[in-house]
Amino acid sequence: MGLRPATIVLLLLVLSHAPARGLPRDERLSLALGVVRPQLSAASRAALASAFVREGLRHGLDPLLLAAIAQVESRFDAAARGPDGSLGLMQLQPATARALGLRGDAPEEVMSIDRNVALAATHLARLRRSFPETEELLIAYNRGEAGARKVLQGPLAEQVRRGYPRQVQNALERLGRLCADAGNAAPPAQRAVGPRKE
Repeated sequence: MGLRPATIVLLLLVLSHAPARGLPRDERLSLALGVVRPQLSAASRAALASAFVREGLRHGLDPLLLAAIAQVESRFDAAARGPDGSLGLMQLQPATARALGLRGDAPEEVMSIDRNVALAATHLARLRRSFPETEELLIAYNRGEAGARKVLQGPLAEQVRRGYPRQVQNALERLGRLCADAGNAAPPAQRAVGPRKE
């Protein structure tokens, strides 16, 4: 059985970078993003990974959860604009961004990677107070707080739970595996001659 294309890309990325063992979390995430979205430049991957890790730590959220939401919402496209008016990487509604303290109406302010991820992480942290379970938190992020309350108490609750939250969970699990693979790869010198004996 041959290697899957995603595995080959990850191996090439790991081989072309500094030794992977002990890589910081943002570097492992950057490598994983390169597998999930190979069209992203190394600089874009690094900026995304840095924003996810920084804001995740700042708000007590898993950085991989932020990355998984971005993958589902925009496929890591910082310039994405949704048909409902949502903006940027994390597909924030302009009204949500204003409620979180964004001044002005310029879409460019919401579209920057750092600002978009920071606003989304703040929003998720606030929603988590009312929706502590990840599945419900994701429904609230996707549908808004009032929409989540309504749907979670209605007859379609199970159907909704199988939709968006499952997509994000699948992306989260894949990113987690890719980050683990990047963190467990042996450095190039050890691959060539085996482990060093001390």
